[in-house]
Amino acid sequence: MLNQTQWLSQLPALAGIAYLFAVAPRLAVIDLRERRLPNRLVLPGFPVALLGQLVAVAINPATAQQLLNALMAGLVAFGLTLIANIRFGLGMGDVKLFVLIALSLGWFSPWLVAAVWVFASMTGVLQVGVSALRARTLRLRGTIALGPHLLAGFVLAACLAAWMAIAGSGG
Repeated sequence: MLNQTQWLSQLPALAGIAYLFAVAPRLAVIDLRERRLPNRLVLPGFPVALLGQLVAVAINPATAQQLLNALMAGLVAFGLTLIANIRFGLGMGDVKLFVLIALSLGWFSPWLVAAVWVFASMTGVLQVGVSALRARTLRLRGTIALGPHLLAGFVLAACLAAWMAIAGSGG
């Protein structure tokens, strides 16, 4: 359990999460309309997240392990989604978005990152199933915009992390 000073020292590490919350609506709309996630919205999140995490470590060096956890989460997310890009056609925008989500949430728990992917996969399959029922066919054609599913999973995981932090602090 974190005391108030430890908790406050980690506030800068929320920068990546705050950035994602700020751009999520625009990213979701663009991905639904155009099937792309623009670099101009996704890529700035990387230095924002990293800078926030580095500031948190500078304030409280005991959080260095959390920075390492975030970097590892981002690296694993990149490796796995790059494989999905090469083998299964996952878009590179989805790869970059998921790596940013992993970097931002990995600071708090790698399990949150896994939860995002599971949630996005479940809601994506649900969308495909509903589309198949509407079309009255099992033939799958076209693509789905995965970005909104990743972003919804991110919001759910971030809220879960906040709830756990509040419950764990006794507040």
